[in-house]
Amino acid sequence: MPFDVDVVADVIRFAVRTVLQMPQNSVRPANQNVPAGPQGQQFATVLVTDVSQVGYDQEKIVNMPDVGDPPVDPETVKWTLTGPRIVEASLQLFRGDAYSKACRAVSLLQSSFMTETLQALGLGFKSAGKVLNLTALVDDTWEPRAQVNIQFCVIAQEQTILDTFDTFPIALESDDSSPANTTDFEVKES
Repeated sequence: MPFDVDVVADVIRFAVRTVLQMPQNSVRPANQNVPAGPQGQQFATVLVTDVSQVGYDQEKIVNMPDVGDPPVDPETVKWTLTGPRIVEASLQLFRGDAYSKACRAVSLLQSSFMTETLQALGLGFKSAGKVLNLTALVDDTWEPRAQVNIQFCVIAQEQTILDTFDTFPIALESDDSSPANTTDFEVKES
């Protein structure tokens, strides 16, 4: 399955909702033009802000006859790149005890229960930044808000099927003072 930032964001939202025991649909994607819900109802948003490659990806090429039942076309290969990524997500909480919940989220995402859950979903907690209190004045009322950047590790994988040659000729010519010699080689699959 190809690396998909939206799927990673869904997993992060699920993890935040789980550890904070928030209601269904209360942890949503950021930057949406949707109503925030009734005044006083707490919600959170998650926005993936950065995906960074760590080191080099591992490349693997497998002959397709070795894959599948029945075997696939012998003139194709499956090309796979696999490597670690650091995904940074901005978690913002609005209303209620937003700052306390943001602080708790950082701690709870590191718990052994959540570590196991995240690993089963293909994600690992890496680190978190400072929790910021961003309380703001909204409609003549102070609205509690908090924000924290959290980093996760994920293994990204990309795959594609490539056509290859079955056999093809190679010609070598010598360029010295003697008459030119031409030899044809035929490369065959082994």
